Amino acid sequence: MSDDPPPTHDTVPNLAFVHLRRVEERLISLADIVIRQGELIQRLDRKIDEGFARLDRDLREVKSDLVTHENRVLTQTQRILNEVARLEDLALT
Repeated sequence: MSDDPPPTHDTVPNLAFVHLRRVEERLISLADIVIRQGELIQRLDRKIDEGFARLDRDLREVKSDLVTHENRVLTQTQRILNEVARLEDLALT
């Protein structure tokens, strides 16, 4: 056996207190980790939201540019068709 004296009435509460203190320290450590992870998740969530906002804005700009270019092409096509029609009228007369 061991040479340790058997637990007495005074040592049992001390051992329980030491054990509870260790558990409390672990819980505090875990709580700190959870808090840090929550902050990181919030920061990441904000960055994702900002990224989607930028993406939406860029897509609107691209759509606007496409509409502008489409209008230019249609206008130039109409001018060409009008010129072709005018030249055909001149050729017929």
